[in-house]
Amino acid sequence: MKLSIPAKSLKNALLVAAHNDLRAYLNAVRIETDGKYVHIVASDGRALYIERLAMFPSEQASITVPRDTLEKAMRGIGIKFSVVLEFAAGDFEINQKKPELDMRRHVACTNVKTGSTVWGIELAGKFPNWRRTIPTQITGELAQYCPELLHNAEKACEAMGTKFRGVMANGKGAGIVNVSDDAIIVIMPYDYKQDQAVPTWVSELQAADGV
Repeated sequence: MKLSIPAKSLKNALLVAAHNDLRAYLNAVRIETDGKYVHIVASDGRALYIERLAMFPSEQASITVPRDTLEKAMRGIGIKFSVVLEFAAGDFEINQKKPELDMRRHVACTNVKTGSTVWGIELAGKFPNWRRTIPTQITGELAQYCPELLHNAEKACEAMGTKFRGVMANGKGAGIVNVSDDAIIVIMPYDYKQDQAVPTWVSELQAADGV
């Protein structure tokens, strides 16, 4: 299978993809086709980037491309250019217990601007069912989010030429950032434990000052 993916889409996905996570499959960008759309997906466990491209691919396929492979392939590229991915179609089951049955595929990533090609091998491990992570409704209940995730969401909007308008909050559930008409970022809020409390020394300071 051969797919031409906009560099800005891959760069946005890499903003969200994990770095050196023990769950190796998160240190990557997931590419899935369904005959109508190409879905670009990435996650670090706290946020999830999803973008669809109406490319009408002739085959159904999916592959998990390592972030270091994409980063090397995209050196010197601008957001107006594309990266061409070539790999065997399908969705091979990766057998980690029996290496001799390992069916991982090679993927070629070609920088359209420079013409250079970087080869990688798809990552082992089953990528999470990201469709189930997307909230089906938004309550509007306020929540707090990691500033780093919000900053990355703002950068993703900038790359798409849109304005960052904050998170559609969902209380303790995942919120959504609209990056473009065809891209979103699902963001988990801070999870404050009920047993958390203000340190005792703070109240002691207040008592000493007669507060």
